Amino acid sequence: MQRVFPGPPVEFEPGAIYDDLHADLPESPAGRPYVLLNMVTSVDGKAAIDGSAAGIGSATDQRLMRAIRAATDGVLVGAGTFRADKTNSTVGREREAARVARGLSPRPLAILLSRDGDLPFDREDFARPQPNRVSLVGGKTPPERRRKLAAWGRLFAAPTPEPEPDWALRTLREECGVRHLLVEGGPQINGILLAAGAVDEICWTLAPKLIGSGEGLTMLTGPALDSPRPLVLHTAYLHDGEFFFRYRVGR
Repeated sequence: MQRVFPGPPVEFEPGAIYDDLHADLPESPAGRPYVLLNMVTSVDGKAAIDGSAAGIGSATDQRLMRAIRAATDGVLVGAGTFRADKTNSTVGREREAARVARGLSPRPLAILLSRDGDLPFDREDFARPQPNRVSLVGGKTPPERRRKLAAWGRLFAAPTPEPEPDWALRTLREECGVRHLLVEGGPQINGILLAAGAVDEICWTLAPKLIGSGEGLTMLTGPALDSPRPLVLHTAYLHDGEFFFRYRVGR
């Protein structure tokens, strides 16, 4: 793997480029976590194949995803991504040991964001409670769904019909101690957070593939931005035709 920015080019072991990511992340803003998005897309901009991101990125991309998780306190997915993919916050045994050595839990919080708790409760994910799970739901979530989510992990219900970004991020920071939050999709959650001015960094894998699936999902959907958001390239790596970018989001 070669670092192509900043120069000059430097060779790295594949999959090791984010080993010290936790030391390179800025402090969290007041009242909310520092928010990173992590996404993989094809060259033609698609973020899903038949509704799922599986199959776009390489094995190296999957390894780096776990490294990015290991640098954060929580990994958030929206209900759509939860339904479409097998989501988790695992980081691997070696990275778990490194987190424990830094005084952290073995793996980051697994955080689920849902408007109304309409989720596949028959899945194995809900078979037993875990201490490192958090659900954020809208205020109109039916009681039965709240009960099931409360049995799965910690549950926070918004004071509004939908879990607004400001409330969700403040809750994670103040109630759960999340200083650095990784968002792994989907595109609608990405778009909502970006429109709210609550995204600080984007980790983007550009896979050397063309999907060509018509109106398939892209990295962002949801509300239109009031103006284009400038991005500042922080690092860029290349391995087997696959690019790994980190961008800081300008204000």
